Amino acid sequence: MDPAQKTIIVALALCLAGAVSQPATAQPVDRPAIEARLEAASAASGARREELAEQVIAQLYELVRQTAGASAPADLLEHYRARLMLGDAIGLVGSAVYADRLSYLIGDKSDAEKLRDLAEQSLTVLDDLGRDLIEQLDLANRDIKLVVVAWPQKLQTVIDAVRYDSAWVRFHLAMALGELAGRQDADDPLARRRNLLDAAMSTAAAIAENDKTTDSEKKYRSLLLAGMAASQTDAHEQAAKWLTAAALADAPKATQLQSIFELAKLAVKDQQWQRAEELAQAFMQRGLLLSDKAGQAGIELKAAFLLNYIHRLHGQAVAASDLNQAQALRSRSQQAFADVIGRYPAYSNVFAKLIGRHYLDASDLSTLPDPLVYAKALAIGLEKPDEAVRCLRELIRRGEDAARRAEQTGQFYPPALLLLARTLAGQGPWPMRAESASLYRQYAEQFYNLPNALPAACNAVAILHGRVREIFDDGLPAATALHRELVAIIRILMDRWPNTPQAQTHLYTLAMQYEALGDLDEAIRWYQSVPADSPDALPAANKSLSLHLRQLASLTGQERTERARALVAELRLFAGVARRAADAATNADAAAMPLKLGADADYRVGELLKTELHSIDEAAVHITGLALRWPERHDVIERADVFEIELLLEQGQIARATEAVQRFLASRSGKADVTLGRVAMTMRRLGCSPGPAEAGDETSQRWREVYRLFAEAANGAAASLSEPAKYHYRQMLAEAWAETGETRQAMEFFNSLHDQRPDDAGNLIGLARCHWLCRQYDQAVKLYQQVLDGLDPDKQPQLWWSCQLAQAECLYEAVVGDHEQLHRLAVRLRQLRLQNQNSGFCRPQFEQLEAKVTKTLGED
Repeated sequence: MDPAQKTIIVALALCLAGAVSQPATAQPVDRPAIEARLEAASAASGARREELAEQVIAQLYELVRQTAGASAPADLLEHYRARLMLGDAIGLVGSAVYADRLSYLIGDKSDAEKLRDLAEQSLTVLDDLGRDLIEQLDLANRDIKLVVVAWPQKLQTVIDAVRYDSAWVRFHLAMALGELAGRQDADDPLARRRNLLDAAMSTAAAIAENDKTTDSEKKYRSLLLAGMAASQTDAHEQAAKWLTAAALADAPKATQLQSIFELAKLAVKDQQWQRAEELAQAFMQRGLLLSDKAGQAGIELKAAFLLNYIHRLHGQAVAASDLNQAQALRSRSQQAFADVIGRYPAYSNVFAKLIGRHYLDASDLSTLPDPLVYAKALAIGLEKPDEAVRCLRELIRRGEDAARRAEQTGQFYPPALLLLARTLAGQGPWPMRAESASLYRQYAEQFYNLPNALPAACNAVAILHGRVREIFDDGLPAATALHRELVAIIRILMDRWPNTPQAQTHLYTLAMQYEALGDLDEAIRWYQSVPADSPDALPAANKSLSLHLRQLASLTGQERTERARALVAELRLFAGVARRAADAATNADAAAMPLKLGADADYRVGELLKTELHSIDEAAVHITGLALRWPERHDVIERADVFEIELLLEQGQIARATEAVQRFLASRSGKADVTLGRVAMTMRRLGCSPGPAEAGDETSQRWREVYRLFAEAANGAAASLSEPAKYHYRQMLAEAWAETGETRQAMEFFNSLHDQRPDDAGNLIGLARCHWLCRQYDQAVKLYQQVLDGLDPDKQPQLWWSCQLAQAECLYEAVVGDHEQLHRLAVRLRQLRLQNQNSGFCRPQFEQLEAKVTKTLGED
């Protein structure tokens, strides 16, 4: 029982018993308005019918409550009518759809359960009402005053209505109990079902017999009810008479059709197979004649259920004597369903779900026609996805076989592709989702003229792009094949549906895939095609500029200079657009992206001015203005500070560089974070050579002093951090001490750090550097070799080659006067060059060292 309905019935019972009191301010309920809604609910279907029925039941409950204390006949009659309407709303209007499905063989256990619950509730209301009415009628017949005003006749009218409606509700309950009989949850004995049927049959037969009119709807409906009840009690001859009378031309068309349907079922019970088929055809012909176009699909569906029922039971009846005939009848029963699904493509999914339930146990798909394999897949749905997938794969196999034979692939090949794609898309493992994307693409390519083709293409894009993002989030590169597949499906979107919003949305994604594939020209072309009003417009323009900057490295000479100058102008323009977009943003979140892109572009202007156009002074002026133009972007301001230090160093302005470092440290307010480490790496790269300073190299020595100043300040700022957090700053200071001659202190620090992290090669390299600076070459070479023995040149090429270079330079200093040892070093350097022509990132340094060794050998 539905909880809401149960609450209403319990409250109604309490109300009628006088146990419930409601606020006196409740608004009066208009019975004619409720009657109109009840009629509307009767005519509606699906969720709308349930919604209206629920509203009507709630309003009838209030009407019953408001009229419960009535004593005047007119008011009391209003009360009785409200209770009658309430019983009808629950037991007839609310349950009609479930009763209809069971009557026409379409229903299942869930329909029977709902019908049982609603019928039980309705009988509670109607039986209570019937007893009250009979009691009132007995009193009225003894009161001459009430007899004079025809009060007994009015009560009798309501009593007749209760008897008629209760008869239908009793039959509905009997239907439900019969469907549930023998099930584990059945708790009603069959004896009660027989009593219900007998009561419904006798009441209906009496109403029909007493109704002498020829066009009374109630009369024909009573004949139908009496016939259906008699059929259920195996009174076949009497059932046939009543049903035949109910099928006359004067009867309402719905009654005619249901009577013919019931006659066909009765013929099956009597094994009158030819008669049953004739009645099935009559049902179809009469139904198509009487129904409007919209209702014809429903008629044919019901006829398919009837034909399936006839042929299936006929096949079972002859199975023992004629297996071939039984098989032919089973095929006919299947074909009845297959035909109706095939004839109504617009309803195919709805019909298939109803029909498919009959084939859930069919394991041999080869015996089923396409529509029924599809019906089974739909009926199983997500409850048994593996079985649904098996059905859909079988349909696709059949369709592809037909295509290879240059035949029509069949009506269910396209929806099978789509349904299998949807089913697999919801599965977890990537191979299933990959197959889903492939099926969506196949659908979009083969059936681009169908309405679902565009959504299918979009689904394929979403799956593949989602996979690329998953891999990216894991810090891994996506396979080239994945990028190519994504490009292919987006190009299908562009070719087939170029002007749709769906295609325009994926322009940026397409450009990203070309970039990942290394096709920069195509990537730039698609980035530039992103519309100006797209949310991706600014990121696309930024990406396009970034790729132009990457292409700059492939140019030479004047062409490179001119392109760099043009990019400076384009970056300035982009930064201005981004600044205006950020200023126009309505909140900080909306401004964040244009601020980031604009500030980065502005910073790259300074880099181009310095590295490509060699305008150091202009670069310095531009970089110092970044803080004013982008005050919100502290990260870019920090990068600009570092850039300024680099510029001062390259200009040889050591004093100003020192001041810049001190300002930078002061701006950090004594905070130690990753920025300090980044600055230290930049300073180390620019200011420190891999070996001791050349004699007279004052600039290099001064820069080492600046680096030590920075390292000491950074360590001071990090004093409050935990020991693990201090580690890198202490390592930085040890490096600085080594470079400025404080080798003993540096060695102590490196040894201490090595004890903390024995696996950190940086400490061993630092110790080797200290020994080298102290001209303790043997110890230095051994430590470098210890580091090299623990490194994989393929996995850590940069560290491996830098360590090889340091060891070789240390060896050169150690053996500079020994011809034999120098010759061995020359051979070693040639072997390294043969091992890797680029020598990692150290090729120029290796070439310089090899030239020095060759020159020294020549001089010797």
